[in-house]
Amino acid sequence: MRLNNLIFIAGLGFFMISFFIVGILPWIQGADLKPAPYLTDYNEIESLGRKIYIREVCWHCHTQFVRPVGGESERYGPVSSINEYVYDKPQLFGTRRIGPDLAREGGKRTDGWHTAHLKNPQALVSASVMPKYTWLTDEEVKALTAYLQKLGTGIGDWRAARAAEAAPKEEEKGVDKAPVAVSAELLAKGKQVYQQLCVGCHGPNGDGKGPVAAALTPKPADFTDDEWKQGGTDREVFNTITRGVPGTAMPPFGAQLSEGDRRGLVFYVKSFSEK
Repeated sequence: MRLNNLIFIAGLGFFMISFFIVGILPWIQGADLKPAPYLTDYNEIESLGRKIYIREVCWHCHTQFVRPVGGESERYGPVSSINEYVYDKPQLFGTRRIGPDLAREGGKRTDGWHTAHLKNPQALVSASVMPKYTWLTDEEVKALTAYLQKLGTGIGDWRAARAAEAAPKEEEKGVDKAPVAVSAELLAKGKQVYQQLCVGCHGPNGDGKGPVAAALTPKPADFTDDEWKQGGTDREVFNTITRGVPGTAMPPFGAQLSEGDRRGLVFYVKSFSEK
């Protein structure tokens, strides 16, 4: 047998095997696939939001699949399963991850945060490359927000469970067993993080009057008020930054920021009440 013929047959064989694995086998497996027991189909407004998500090509920069590799579950939530996508036609796994994965976005932030973020992403995350969707109508923003808030919901309150796991033990509450001294380096690091991630809500002066604050309910904390002048412990502020505040626009930053960045942010945030 000539070498060219052998290469052709081998190539054809590998093609057939690949076609079966990525084309035929998933079709066979999905033929009788049942939706996850907690899954419900999209309602009218969520369906509209999904169409807008597809129309605006959001799937080009955002994935919707938490993979079991690289600590993704620590950052984005429980690993995705095949029966979560029964109602998704087409599936929106995405092409590449420029922005964060959105598979577990539902309930992570408030509707007001999403509204402000769609209209002006850079006001909330200064380094964001996401465009300002100023051409969307209010109804379209509402629908897109509803769709985002649907993603990954129903699998149980895993965020609360993780927060409980991360909470200090009873005998450690309010006590930092490894206190860190304030330094110019940490303050500078905290200021950099604050300006990148916090200034949109809390404002450049820490008074809760950031450019998107008007869209948020409840309003962002005012770090200059009397409550903050009395002060919480460093550990309490650190835990808030790490775990977020459910029911507000304050998301958890534990997986996004290093411990050093969060320490620096604690000192910088508390510096507003010292002025």
